[in-house]
Amino acid sequence: NGGAYSLHIARNRGEHPLKQAKIPVALPHNAYSVVSAADDEVVLHVNHGKDSYGNLYVSDKNLDNFVLSLRNNKRDSRGHSDVLRVSSIPSILLANQISPSPYDPEQATVTKISFNRGGDWQPIPAPARDSAGNYVQCGRGNGNEGCTLNLFGPNEMETYGRLVSPRKSPGILFATGTVGTEAENSLEYSKVGTYVSRDAGLSWSHVFPFSTAGTASSHGSILLAADNLKDTNTFYFSWSSGTKWSNCSFDGVRSIHALGNGSDPIFMVRGEKNVGGVAVGVVAVVDFKNVHERECSTDDFENWTARTDRSDCIMGATRSFTRRKPESMCLVARSTEEQNTMTPCGCSIYDYECDYCHEKAKGSAVCVEVCAVDVNPPEDCDGTYPVTRGYRLIAGTDCDVEKGLDMRPEQIACPKKGVTPAWVTILLVMLAIFCTIIFFVAAFALFRRNERFNRFVMLATSHLPKRMVDPFRSVEFVRIDQEEETRSGLLLNDDE
Repeated sequence: NGGAYSLHIARNRGEHPLKQAKIPVALPHNAYSVVSAADDEVVLHVNHGKDSYGNLYVSDKNLDNFVLSLRNNKRDSRGHSDVLRVSSIPSILLANQISPSPYDPEQATVTKISFNRGGDWQPIPAPARDSAGNYVQCGRGNGNEGCTLNLFGPNEMETYGRLVSPRKSPGILFATGTVGTEAENSLEYSKVGTYVSRDAGLSWSHVFPFSTAGTASSHGSILLAADNLKDTNTFYFSWSSGTKWSNCSFDGVRSIHALGNGSDPIFMVRGEKNVGGVAVGVVAVVDFKNVHERECSTDDFENWTARTDRSDCIMGATRSFTRRKPESMCLVARSTEEQNTMTPCGCSIYDYECDYCHEKAKGSAVCVEVCAVDVNPPEDCDGTYPVTRGYRLIAGTDCDVEKGLDMRPEQIACPKKGVTPAWVTILLVMLAIFCTIIFFVAAFALFRRNERFNRFVMLATSHLPKRMVDPFRSVEFVRIDQEEETRSGLLLNDDE
């Protein structure tokens, strides 16, 4: 349509007909990227004409109406958006946002995290200390006040290490990035480091002062990493989910890959060495199966509960996961089954997102109307019909509305058939009052200015007491019987 596109969606592999997606923004749609599709909800990146960024939108459970989630989400020329989903807890998203900055207005970037699938976003606080134990300095005072951690996303994978999010090790994240103030909002390449989170992105630890390419296996309990910005003959490994590290020597490490389905402690390391002046590729298999003699027992596992900085509830429930303790030096058996539990919470404001045609006010959690919303009952209205309060439940939330906040659309009774709607009755009454006022104003003007009409009124009311002669000042009632009406009529000419 004039160089722009419109998106159409069919549910259940085409069982339902294609319907145009409603995205309430008056900007052209130049391209779409599907970020994720889970629990009957789509997270969508839309390019509105800028090469380096677009907006993120999330759908309702029917995939009909999309609402704004995050502005200025970073993207590359191939359409890849900088959004990362935590594999073990899909409702947690990380995204890079292009943000105005006096330091770098074109490429200023800040990483934000959402614990409710894009319902709201917040910056990631920087760790208090670096890997050497020194306090992190961000140029404001002597502490890390205002410091944020900004991570490299998929668009930087060819240069910097990618985010590692093992599906079978809940809460473990491994990434590269930089630390800076919110005012700078920039991924400053000279300050790149490697960071690990054990609580699904809520807090992070600095582990290496350089960028690394890494991976994880054995249910995420073993991490491998190597410097990927310069030639190195060393790779690092951790048995403690990133809290402690050891190293091994290997010729010209280039990349590290986990083998199998993430359950086996086996990795492939690819390197390069010089043989007679010729670069020769080298591949080795690194097997950790025989490092520890015993398999993990029940006592070697911990029960970890995911949480946000506000509560222990994520997407309407407390979610607990079983994983190996960092200090347990044992091998997780391949047959180990995940033991996860979920207990619903009462709904809170964080289980809701803005409804269609609503957006959050700047710097606020309040949803405000940004386009017209039809609040009239449908033609086939039966019983009640919904009228939005500006909010809707996030698709996939497990919260209990009866035990918490109910911000769902209000149910309004349908108008009874054959009965005039209230607004029509009010309009008719107002119209009658208006016409009455106009009539008396016109009569008053005619009485004051037209001598013949004045004389007619005076004669018609001559039999009344004196105080009731002027009908526009003190008349309480006027009665003209047939005789008086005839007598008064004889005084008028035919043309009057």
